[in-house]
Amino acid sequence: MHLASCQSKRLTSPIAMDWNIRSVFLLDYVVIERPGKGMLASRRVHYFECKNYKRSLELDSVAKIMVVAVSDQPMSVHVVSHTPLQPQIRKYATRLFSFDGSTNGLFRGVEFHHWQTNAILGYEEEGTEREVSNVTGPGFVTSEVHEVHWWLSECTAFSEVQIASSESHQQSLHVRHRTLLTLMLESVDDDSVQISISGLPDNSWSYAVLEGGFKGHYFIDTSQLASGEDYRVSLRVVEQQIERIVPIVHLHVSGTADLLPELRTEEINDLNAKMGPSGDVRLALVEGEAGVGKTHLIEKVAEGLRAKAGFDILRVTVPEDPDDELMASIIRNCLTPSIEKGAFKELIEKIEAVLLQKESGGNLKTDFRLLVRAASRMGPRMIVLRDCHLVTPKLADEIWMLISALDDSSWGGIRLALEFRQPDAGANTALQGLLRKIRLNIRKVLLERSVAPIGRDEFYWLSKRVFVHITDELITCLLNRTGGFPLFLDGYLRRLQNLGLIMRGANSLNFEISEPARILADTLPEGRQLILEERVSADLAKAFPEDWTHMSISLGLIAMADNAIGQTMIRDALGMPDAELRSLHSVLKDAGIGSVLPDNQIMFRHDLLREAVAAVATASETFAQRARQMAEVLLAQSVPSDEVKVCAIRVKIFALLKDDVSCELELRNGLKAAHKAHDYRHIVSFLNVLLPLLQDRPNVHERLQLMKELAWANWVSDSLLVARDRYIQLATAAERNPDGDFSLSEAIATDAYRRAIGLDLELMEPYAFLENTISVLKRRQDHVTFNSILNRLVLFCARIGLPEYGYRFADLTANYIGDGQRENEGSVLCSELGMLYAASSPRTALDLCRRAYAMADGEPEQFGTALAIHVVECMYLGKALERGDFDLLWRDCQEHHLAEPLARASLLRGSLLLREGNLTSAAHWIERTATMVQLYHMKQFELAILNDQVLRALMSNEDAIAANIFAKFLLEFERVEAQTARAVLLIEETFNTAAKAASTLHPEPTTIDRPSAPPAFCNPAAEIRRNIAAFSFLLGVDDVAQRYAAELLARPCPEVSDHRLVEVRGTKLVLGAY
Repeated sequence: MHLASCQSKRLTSPIAMDWNIRSVFLLDYVVIERPGKGMLASRRVHYFECKNYKRSLELDSVAKIMVVAVSDQPMSVHVVSHTPLQPQIRKYATRLFSFDGSTNGLFRGVEFHHWQTNAILGYEEEGTEREVSNVTGPGFVTSEVHEVHWWLSECTAFSEVQIASSESHQQSLHVRHRTLLTLMLESVDDDSVQISISGLPDNSWSYAVLEGGFKGHYFIDTSQLASGEDYRVSLRVVEQQIERIVPIVHLHVSGTADLLPELRTEEINDLNAKMGPSGDVRLALVEGEAGVGKTHLIEKVAEGLRAKAGFDILRVTVPEDPDDELMASIIRNCLTPSIEKGAFKELIEKIEAVLLQKESGGNLKTDFRLLVRAASRMGPRMIVLRDCHLVTPKLADEIWMLISALDDSSWGGIRLALEFRQPDAGANTALQGLLRKIRLNIRKVLLERSVAPIGRDEFYWLSKRVFVHITDELITCLLNRTGGFPLFLDGYLRRLQNLGLIMRGANSLNFEISEPARILADTLPEGRQLILEERVSADLAKAFPEDWTHMSISLGLIAMADNAIGQTMIRDALGMPDAELRSLHSVLKDAGIGSVLPDNQIMFRHDLLREAVAAVATASETFAQRARQMAEVLLAQSVPSDEVKVCAIRVKIFALLKDDVSCELELRNGLKAAHKAHDYRHIVSFLNVLLPLLQDRPNVHERLQLMKELAWANWVSDSLLVARDRYIQLATAAERNPDGDFSLSEAIATDAYRRAIGLDLELMEPYAFLENTISVLKRRQDHVTFNSILNRLVLFCARIGLPEYGYRFADLTANYIGDGQRENEGSVLCSELGMLYAASSPRTALDLCRRAYAMADGEPEQFGTALAIHVVECMYLGKALERGDFDLLWRDCQEHHLAEPLARASLLRGSLLLREGNLTSAAHWIERTATMVQLYHMKQFELAILNDQVLRALMSNEDAIAANIFAKFLLEFERVEAQTARAVLLIEETFNTAAKAASTLHPEPTTIDRPSAPPAFCNPAAEIRRNIAAFSFLLGVDDVAQRYAAELLARPCPEVSDHRLVEVRGTKLVLGAY
């Protein structure tokens, strides 16, 4: 047959080409060799499917068609596609063939033709044997078989490698996050057979609409799948009203997504330099544990080489059952020339020669070195072989053939990276043999890199990048949970995000932590890391072949405690002999599961590994019996000082055993012990477990009381936003359960609302505070609720600068407070009055604060009033800080996890150090305060800490930093000022509502001494305005300076104690700890 010589034509029907059309394949591009010279040129057709994934054809794929696929120069080459030729493809064709009037191509005697059609392409020439069997790709299934065959491939911009098929019998598969997979399937050409995919989210795959109905493509985008999750992918086949499921593969999506910033930048840059054009490294061996980030590391190196030096990248994942053609596929991809490659005529001729030999009966080993030498001259190119711990002996031999052939040809432009997982690689004898050959023979150009988990210093830096604000305690917690493994860190951050414990900032890509205490008390999900469990089982079984079950249970029980005291109690309860303990320690260290400290505490490398140890233990039939025995021994041996810790361990045991009755009983015992010890973190932890167990119980009032305890514990030790939400939830739950005219439920609701409005004040929402206060005062009151609300109003007036109203509110509550012993009412009143009088009468304020400390009942109240005494003495009276008392107070607050006293103490310390001129130490305390303020949402300290941050920057001559912080300072102050202006309009209404509420209560005049007249002044806002005017002048913000100078003239700032001032460039400014 003769085809008319045409350059690029629209084909309305394939019949116009005088072909017998039969629906065989839907092909994007087809190369047809026509009769010409050469032994293979006669009557030969090649079909090549180029996976363009509904987008522009990749240039390398075109090269494969035009160069590699054509075994000898024919008279003409015909390319048939569904789309027009792209400009770059037209350019490429011009360099190769006679096309568009050009006769300078490498194959200048070969005419190039392009046909465009939407039809299904196939062909059967008259008088010739049908050559469907020669089609590249899988064979056909006859209508009698009614089977479904499938092929799964992983795609990149430069390559495509089959990773599983219906013939490979592969059960599970690990794929990287954010890769593209293509699933190709074939079945009978029968409309009665309907096939669809299942097991994947709808937004993660798309179906290519194909004609003919018997062959289909699915495109799977793993970026839409959750990293670290498993998916059971299958086909749903409906045939003659009978439905059956054809399993495809158990797909595990691994790798990090977008939660983490760039990691290991120094290592990446180092490898880029060593493997780049001027480097000496040609072969890299990259090893590491699952989830450590080795794939991410080598991928980033490859991306760098591509961006900086123009390397082409070929990525291949070694499957569990490698195909015999895997290495041939790698070589074929390597033989694709770059589109910008100018002179490769000699190369093309050598490739053609090899292909001719292969068609004539040559084998891969014979042709391998010629092909590799040809590929080495194509460069620059980097080949990445992932998951080499899965290599078979045959594939290991082929990889060695590739390496030795490259080494013989001095590697040329080729770089090769072998990536494998430990400890799996150590058990693969084929891989170990390959590595021995490499280390013995390829030393000059070899680099070995063992990827370790992220170290403490880099993890600290990473955490600061991921979160807007985070404490050292939380950083240590995350490091212990994940062991510095990026994959596990990514998965754990997603868990915290799903739980609502972290969220993206409103104006930032970084995370904000909403509930730090819950993160610290969080327990990992039940879904275990199967890879780690198998590893732990294998290590223990190898070390203790006769009693590995006994040892695994012992280790699993020890893993329930994460500190030396808890582990010691468990070991003692188990009665472990010293020799057995030493053997266990030795195995842990040798297997890399954990390390042992001098006090015999086992430090697991990360909490996911700890959970894997526990999972292996609980799988044993005798675990439950030994766990219960240990729980009883723990109880019998416990002493009062360890009561909370013992309860926590016993709760974990009963939770693992799913014994809700015993778990509930132990939780109640633990709550009593935690309350007695003022251990608020364990209170939060116990209540978070207990409340769900009581969800369906009829005793509603008990559950409400426990919710109240949880809200208070959150207030003391966690985020103020979380605490306010807890109180509102409590009030809502109580109002849904009315009981009588003035029921316990209504009293609980009113009490919850009054605590929530107290948090409005701490969150610096003055208008919301007064508005909600008026609403709550209109509810039915008791003495405790009423006095608490009025005490908060006194503090509100001290902060806003309303001394007269502050005194009036204090005078009103004094008629109903009695001796002040109910719920610290008297102590709180004296403390709030101390803040009201501090600026104008510091001696009076000090007396009030000391009286408050004497009356305080409970450690949180005592710590708070003790700090108030320090503030008045140091900042208003100029007394030196008693370091011994302060350090003891600091340790006590840390031990009890009291967030607000810690923030106030840290703020005071930073201000005093600024006053002393110790800028280095001041910076440490100021940044610590800023972190706590943001982390726990303690907005009452935000203006103060921003003030000190600006001061420190100015004193350090860091004007750019000062200007940046000053902008935030000004924005926050003006926000508060705007709300305050609205709030002041409600103050008289608030007082009248309070007086009306008081009339419903029985008077109880106070016996507490208090000032006989209001303070002369208190106006912290005026002090801030004074600083803003000075800051803006020093930083050259003229418009702000002029505006606030006018403000100061209209509303002068009262006299400020010299002890609260620090001189900055000749100007005295107010410190933040007011």
